[in-house]
Amino acid sequence: MKVKQSAFIMLLFSILIFACACSKKQTRIQPNANVNIEKLTWNDNVEKYEMDTIKYLYKKSSDRKYVWITKVEVSDKHTSNQLKFPEKINESILVCVGFDSDNRGENTSDVAYNVFGDSIMDGDDFQYSKTVNKIHSVVLPDSVCSIEDNAFAGLYSLRKINCPRELKKIGAGAFELCSGLTKFNIEKNVSEIGLGAFGNCEKLSKIHVSADNDKYCERGGLVIDKKQKQAVFAIPGRERIMILNGFESFRKGCFATCRVKEIDLKSDNVVFSKKGNYIYRKDKKALAVGVVNGNTAVIPEGIEELNQDSVLIGQNISKVTMPSSLKCLRGAWLDMGNMDDCVFEFKSTNPPKIAAPLKNTSMVPVGQKIYVPRQSIKLYKKWLKQNGEKSGVIITNRRILV
Repeated sequence: MKVKQSAFIMLLFSILIFACACSKKQTRIQPNANVNIEKLTWNDNVEKYEMDTIKYLYKKSSDRKYVWITKVEVSDKHTSNQLKFPEKINESILVCVGFDSDNRGENTSDVAYNVFGDSIMDGDDFQYSKTVNKIHSVVLPDSVCSIEDNAFAGLYSLRKINCPRELKKIGAGAFELCSGLTKFNIEKNVSEIGLGAFGNCEKLSKIHVSADNDKYCERGGLVIDKKQKQAVFAIPGRERIMILNGFESFRKGCFATCRVKEIDLKSDNVVFSKKGNYIYRKDKKALAVGVVNGNTAVIPEGIEELNQDSVLIGQNISKVTMPSSLKCLRGAWLDMGNMDDCVFEFKSTNPPKIAAPLKNTSMVPVGQKIYVPRQSIKLYKKWLKQNGEKSGVIITNRRILV
């Protein structure tokens, strides 16, 4: 009899444990993969939620189903190296993290804010409190769909942050200047990566993109937009990049703030060719990207065009030598690198054609030294004047040297 009673009690106990487990499972938040952040409307009222030594400022969606954490305040009493965001606040699911740019206030159009309320302007660094600078790890719940622009920018101490399973958007500059970050996983639902999202993350050498991601993949040190057939950004901590098949162009800013010193090209590439450390398109013979390890960029013979998509990677470029094969300067070609103080040398006796000129913008170097062949001085003077005046810029202080 006692044996039967004991067995019955054990059975009841097992059922109770199972029921509790099921209850917990049922109350666990199920992330909504169909949430469209862009279509949500948000209440203007900012509320506060405190959890231990962390205070979260947030807004709720109009239907009160979702939460956007716009600011995090870390108490001086916070001793943990980890910052963990709540999965829900008052039964509303967290879907968005980052400063709300619509509530900046007046005269702050040039100011970028992160989720800690710190700002950066005119090239100044973010100024975090000592407490925030102790944070090495950030944990986001899988329900988060959007990491807003500059959300964690300047968090130098950050070494690890997870990519939520439902994440769709990584905003511009989201992790800029996170110099302690070494690796990051891009999950399958990410469909938007803003400009400079990982800018100046000098130790970030590993980015893994889920094989199930329909839009992005990682190849040879580049994150590729498979749908646009475009390289989105170079992994900033990589010093060597391999150009593989699978894309046809580089997004503007693809190589901004990266540490690339060498570019290789797979021999079977169908779009690009290589000369030295310079990659160019086979069809248009237009420069795509060149790595300048010294002060002088010598663009190889055979390249016929420089355009708005051309990029020169180098820190202190003081001279650019144009090949005699150069036939065309197209669009914003002067944006291909930091060349404000460069000397330009043109080897061709005939000035290159200016194509797709930009309104109210000089299509030729202004106020900089230009070296040309002796017999072509008159031609180049006329060329400079025509293109400077056409774009509404009067060329002054122009010197053509032999």
